[in-house]
Amino acid sequence: MNIDFNLNHLFKITIWLSILYLIAKTLLFLARDWVSKSNIKWQKKYIKNFEVTLTPLICFLFIVLILIYNPLGALIIVTINYLFFKDFIRNYLLGIYFKLNNKLIVSTNINSVKLSGRVDEFAALGIWVNTDTGLKFISYKGLYKNGFTLNDSSHISTLHTIKVEGNNEGDSQKLNDLLIGSPYLDSQKNIIIDIDDNIIIARVNLRNQDHHNELVSYLQENNFTIIKE
Repeated sequence: MNIDFNLNHLFKITIWLSILYLIAKTLLFLARDWVSKSNIKWQKKYIKNFEVTLTPLICFLFIVLILIYNPLGALIIVTINYLFFKDFIRNYLLGIYFKLNNKLIVSTNINSVKLSGRVDEFAALGIWVNTDTGLKFISYKGLYKNGFTLNDSSHISTLHTIKVEGNNEGDSQKLNDLLIGSPYLDSQKNIIIDIDDNIIIARVNLRNQDHHNELVSYLQENNFTIIKE
């Protein structure tokens, strides 16, 4: 099969996929903003999953299009990546797997062979864990190879009531957005917010009762005045 393929085709494929990627990222941004206001948990989950898989989907589509135009060129690209970037790609794909795992999330307590602590951040090639001796990094390949356990206590949600100063729907909506965006809440539970005179009352389920002070500090950093009982 002889198909005419040159740098012009490659350039056009790259441009169109880049445009598609930017459109998808823009739609994701708008969807995330809408979901944060609607407080619908299952939609938040699917948006997160799509965001995690977007980049590898675009890369896969790139390979497929090259394969259609020039099978030999696609074979060369795949071979080069396999020979020189095999470990990198495997680690990246394992990262996608772990990011789609709803149990391993930010603020989860994790125990592995090399470290023990609380998940602080998901990076492209591994996770940052807040340990007793500071932040430490472990690759997704290391997690997969050595195994890990999650502390059950980190999944026991505890109901807390937080009162802040505020007297209108704008303050209430801002508080709701901040709570949804925080890593301390149980994502399976809804947030209940009421307004009583000049007080906004939020009833939330924390992933761990130890997160209460962290959540209070988080709200204070965002200009909310906490009313103590």
